[in-house]
Formats: sequence, C-alpha cells, structure tokens
Amino acid sequence: MNKIQDLDLQKKLTELANQLIEKSFSDVYLQQLAQSYVNFKFQQSLNFALLTGIHYSIFREQQNSEEKRELQVIVELIILAADILDDIQDEDVLIYPWSNVNLGENLNIIIGFLLTALHKVTLLNCSEEARNFISQQIQLLLLQSINGQQKDMHNRISNESDYLEMVSLKSGSLIQLACILGAGSIPPKTLQTIKTYANYLGIVAQIRNDVHDLLTDHSINDLYIKKVNLPILYYLCIEDNNFQPIKNYYQSKTQYMHLTASEKLNLMDIVRNGGAIPYCHALEKIFYYKFQVCINDLTLSSAAREQLLNINI
Repeated sequence: MNKIQDLDLQKKLTELANQLIEKSFSDVYLQQLAQSYVNFKFQQSLNFALLTGIHYSIFREQQNSEEKRELQVIVELIILAADILDDIQDEDVLIYPWSNVNLGENLNIIIGFLLTALHKVTLLNCSEEARNFISQQIQLLLLQSINGQQKDMHNRISNESDYLEMVSLKSGSLIQLACILGAGSIPPKTLQTIKTYANYLGIVAQIRNDVHDLLTDHSINDLYIKKVNLPILYYLCIEDNNFQPIKNYYQSKTQYMHLTASEKLNLMDIVRNGGAIPYCHALEKIFYYKFQVCINDLTLSSAAREQLLNINI
C-alpha cells in the first residue's frame, strides 16, 4: 500500500470512527476527548486495521468494501481501548492525549470504545451466524488479552516460558482478533492455523517492542517501575557477576529515584550493552520462522502468501 492509499484509508477510517463516537457519546466533552484519541491513534498506526483488511481480502469469498471498513474500525477501536488501559496500568510517562486526563474519564472512554465496537458488530450487513461468530471471537480473545494484561501487571515473570505465555495472551490474542475479524467464518483447520501464526506474530511484535523500548528513553520508565520485560529477564536469569547490579536493584526495595547518577548510568549501560539485544533478536527469528512455516502450510495463491509474509506489525 502506497502513501496515498495509506492516507485515504486513514481518512476513511477516522471519519467512520468519529461518526460512531458521535452516536455513542452524548456528552460533548467526552465525545470530543474520545475523538481526539481516535485522531491521534489513527495518525500513528493502523497496523491492526491493515491486518484485518489483508485477511478480509484473502479469505472472504463474498466481499463488500463498506463491511471491510467497518470491521477495520471495530478492530482499531478495540485496540485503542486496550492501549489506553495498558498505559494507565503501566503508569507510562509518555505523552499521549490521554496521559493527563483523569482516570474516571479515561475509563468511561475505554468502556465506550468497547461497547461502540460491540454494538457496531450487531449492525454489520452479514448473516446472523457471521455476526455471532465475530462477537464470540471478540469476547474470547479480549478475555484472553485481559488475562495476559493481568499477568504483565503483576510483574511476576520469572523465566522465558512465563514471558511467552504472558505475551501470547496479551499481545497474541489481539493480533488474532485483527486477523480473524478479517477472515470471517472459515473452516476450523484454517481458523486454527491463522490463530497460531497470529500468535507467533504477536510474540515477534512484542519482542521488537521490548528491544525498541530498551534503546529509547522508555527504558528509564521500565527501570523506574521495575518492569520485567524480555531484556531484563535475560539479565535476571543468566548467572553472570556483571549483571549483579540489575539483580540487586530488582530484588531490593530501592527506588530508581534514590539511585546515584553513576548507579543509574551503570544500570543503563548493562541493560543496553550486556547481551540482551542479540538474545532478543535470536528469539524473534525463531518465532518469525514459525510464522513463516504456518503461512507456507496454507493452501493459498503465491500472491496471497506473499501478502501474508510481508505483513508489517
């Protein structure tokens, strides 16, 4: 998809989302706030909508451009609600439109986005069976993601298996949601394959996100709240005296703000240069290979297979 097509999609989805918000939020202030969140998010990324669109184009026998756009907006509203909730629970200091809005109003918007999306499903111009399937998948996968979010929030990840389970639930479920809403009601075997490779894609995306955070100022916030992401997990699990400062900090009650400037610099140097990045890249490659194997196992045209293999998330 070229830049002109990207902008056109962004414009259409933003307009549709804002129309839904106008119908759903009667309070003018809350409506404008919700629309500002949508405008910001839809300008930043529409990766989940693109996933839905790709799967709609490949797996749907009967296609309708209006239905496709509606499904893409449903997915993006659900993802936006999940993003806001994640930022609130992680106490992220990054500046988003919702960063300085009080908790009560943000919760109203989160719930409003989810109910708006679910209501829109009931209005889709498709069979009752198809609408029921979509509703069931949203409920199932959202619950899985919430369970993963709970594991992440408790911050009790102690090994690689714990991390992969948490990411599969939290991130993998949302990627599955975007793919399945696009693909629609399909044979059980194909459905399971899509869910499997979508889960692998979710793991790949989360590992990339962890590495990105490690190399930016976001890593300071992760250290501040002692968040156990994949790079930190590497240092906590490997027996190496060079990593002892990380272990001491995470196992103590010492707060980041009480560390000396030299201690902070030392922690950051270990985190960024101690070997976690090559480890993360290796694990990412393993799951990306698994993703590729699943795609190649599907009976698809070479063009469709290429589309899936070139997914950007």
